[in-house]
Amino acid sequence: MDVLPDILLTVAISLAAGALGALAIRLWERPGGAPMTRPRQSTLFGLAADDEILLAVASLAPNGMIARDDVLAVAEISSIIYGADARPKVAPGGAVQDSIGRRTEFCIGDPRSNPRMAAHLSRYLPGVTFSPPTPPAPPRQAPALATVGASASAATAAATSATSEGAANGAAQDVTNPSGPMIVPARPPRESRVIAVSVPSGREGRRLRGEKGDGADKATREFAGRPGEHEFALLARVAAGPARRPLFILAGQTATANLAAAYYLRSRADELTTEFSNRPSFCLILRVDAATVYGHELVEREADISAAIVPPTF
Repeated sequence: MDVLPDILLTVAISLAAGALGALAIRLWERPGGAPMTRPRQSTLFGLAADDEILLAVASLAPNGMIARDDVLAVAEISSIIYGADARPKVAPGGAVQDSIGRRTEFCIGDPRSNPRMAAHLSRYLPGVTFSPPTPPAPPRQAPALATVGASASAATAAATSATSEGAANGAAQDVTNPSGPMIVPARPPRESRVIAVSVPSGREGRRLRGEKGDGADKATREFAGRPGEHEFALLARVAAGPARRPLFILAGQTATANLAAAYYLRSRADELTTEFSNRPSFCLILRVDAATVYGHELVEREADISAAIVPPTF
């Protein structure tokens, strides 16, 4: 029974993806019935007709369910797959035992919820880590105000009297009385994983390129997000070697960031194909802004960290 949610959800995703794929194929047809020419995206994705394409998705412990936005990310990727007349195979990342290169793979989710993603990052992007945010510093207390002479004695007596009266009457009056002082505890910041990137050993001299004019290229970078305000996702294509199929990594700080990466990959496929036609592997950091207002579509490239990739060896 523990695997039942995964099975049912996988079936539901596959059916939904099939429906979206059928619609996508219909949209590729011209009104006269002649099919449109397939785009150059097949070279980017390594897709061919009748291929089975692996989608390894994150699952939420302990019940094994999948986040809603991750399901939508699967739908985005499935539209790419069906557009090439290929077939998606959706499976939880922890249930997949398959090497890369035999078939195109899209791995979705952060390493906490997708064990296969954790393995991919460790092997092919060892300089990338997803870590908890730095704990907030304790609040600073306001310094005591010094008084002089008789005023000091009066202030001390007043403070002592107020403390005694408050203790006798149960100091809740300060909270319920609108005219009295009210102490409101500071709201803790919403947690978001920090994506830290460094150039791995053996690739010294390479730099992680910023896209926003934030200074010189660097050997180390950090991307810390706040859910709903700005979040980051890692989007990578890892070439498995000549005549082998690529691995795509979509790892966001949140499920919304995963969806944004899938949307970016689909909507910018032609642009990516042109830009990376001579680079078999690439790795980008994407930034999605104000997701609670604009959803996942306000996503742009933040940095090119392709120097962090360690190519597979076979």
